[in-house]
Amino acid sequence: MLLRHKRLLAIGVASIIGLVLFTTGLHYPPEARVRGDAYHYLLIASQLGSVESLFTYAGDRTIGLPFFEYVIKKFLGDHGEINMLQWVDAICLTLFLTHIVTAWFFSTWARKTNLLKSNNAVLLLFVFLATFPALIGHTTSPLSDTLAIDLLLCGVVSAEAALSKNKLYGALLFSAAAGLFFGFSILVRPSSVIALAIASAFALLIAALTGRRSTIVACTSILACMALIAPSAYHCEQKYGKWCQQNPSTFNAVASAQAGLKGARTVWNKGGINPAPEGVPTLPDSIMFNNYYHRCHLSSIVGLGDTSLTGCLLARPLALPAYVVKKWIGLFDHFRFTPYLEDHTPNWLLWLSRAYDSIAWAGLALAFVILIKATRRPARYHLKNFLISNITPVVLGVYSVVMLAQHTILHTEDRYGLPLIPLCALIFFNYGEAAVLQFRLGHWPMLASAAIVCLVAVSLFITQIVSWDQTVFY
Repeated sequence: MLLRHKRLLAIGVASIIGLVLFTTGLHYPPEARVRGDAYHYLLIASQLGSVESLFTYAGDRTIGLPFFEYVIKKFLGDHGEINMLQWVDAICLTLFLTHIVTAWFFSTWARKTNLLKSNNAVLLLFVFLATFPALIGHTTSPLSDTLAIDLLLCGVVSAEAALSKNKLYGALLFSAAAGLFFGFSILVRPSSVIALAIASAFALLIAALTGRRSTIVACTSILACMALIAPSAYHCEQKYGKWCQQNPSTFNAVASAQAGLKGARTVWNKGGINPAPEGVPTLPDSIMFNNYYHRCHLSSIVGLGDTSLTGCLLARPLALPAYVVKKWIGLFDHFRFTPYLEDHTPNWLLWLSRAYDSIAWAGLALAFVILIKATRRPARYHLKNFLISNITPVVLGVYSVVMLAQHTILHTEDRYGLPLIPLCALIFFNYGEAAVLQFRLGHWPMLASAAIVCLVAVSLFITQIVSWDQTVFY
């Protein structure tokens, strides 16, 4: 089959499956789609009176998604009272189309950076990301999660385009675009600011080692990102007295970490049943509850005693591996189509989502295989050359690692694992591509080792999530 026909087939399959999932989400009543954060974002957007107010806003939410919603509202021709459902559907449709387009550009980026070498693997990655149920689900409600990831990936793709441009003005244009994408991603989901800051620092360090041009591109991207988030940070600092992107009182790291000691699945619809003092309704896991939550009452993150998270975890080292693995499984277990549909997601959609989750989880397991192989001397040499010549994969990798670490510390929600999906999917299809080649060459031992890792990882994943499904909330 010609490549053009394969591409058309992949786009068609992705569009059909994506639209089926998307329309499934749209069929839920508005009160099930617009709740919590989604409602507050719309409320902020509806109160924005002018473009100037976008730059002076400071409140309990960041301005990123309300700005996105405000633009759509103006595009619909708002000259008075707007049909709320029409506005919500337009927002969701825009989120959905943005995600499909981003998945295409990200998959082509994987081919351009040589992370995937075959066109078939590239197209499979595109279909997988474009039809990932949890990512599609978060476009059926005016939520920030999928948009933040898409903006980040657009930034990565733009940065790669900047590095490959021959003329300096083209490189500066794309690097500035990358910085704006990264900055907008922070304005949409401020929890990514630490991960992006560390990833940018790594990119700047590698760029400084590779040459002046790469350094200029990296600096331009960082400056553009800072310029975009600076007005919001300034007005937030003026209102609340500290550097921020939203009201600092809306997030309590210690309370979040305390909730994370209890279990690794947040069930918001159970919030009215025995409300937890930390404010996060977490499904109790027996190992986590008995070893950590029951014994530790946190007052800080760093310390030596049971009143600190680090002290609590390190005092019980035998239970620590189980704690970490359970937290990570919780990040990949998308047991609901959106945060508000945990009691209304049909079984076919639940297990379709978990099939996708299992592939992403296997990708995470294979990432550790890569890390183990990287300790060998020949692999270290190739890894060093790869890092120096591939800045944008490093940005994505560092970002994903920091987000994983961040949400291992804090309480676990399945949507917090969405930023890890692109990298884990990329790793899985990279291994799948290599597995096909090894199969054709008859190298069975190399094929078997990766297959065993995936089988064990997926078995552990399924066993744990089924156990949580049968656990009673208290």
